[in-house]
Amino acid sequence: MGVAMMALKTGVPVYPAYLDGTTRGKEIAPAVLHPNRVTLRFGPRIELDRTDKSKEALPKATKAIQAAVEELRQREIELNRSTFPAD
Repeated sequence: MGVAMMALKTGVPVYPAYLDGTTRGKEIAPAVLHPNRVTLRFGPRIELDRTDKSKEALPKATKAIQAAVEELRQREIELNRSTFPAD
């Protein structure tokens, strides 16, 4: 809820981002010895209801941000399927 809370409290805009292909989760040797294709995608600004002061405002904003990032992830998966079709 960190990004959502900061955005709601400060009024700063939120642009979702999706990062894929990093060496995170790999053993050190493969991460260093084998190149990776890293992709970073940004989505359009997420409009949050900053007038909502209810207790549900933070979870609602968090879900909106998570949904926007998931949409970027799904687009990346579809793009990879069309670029690199399975045999």
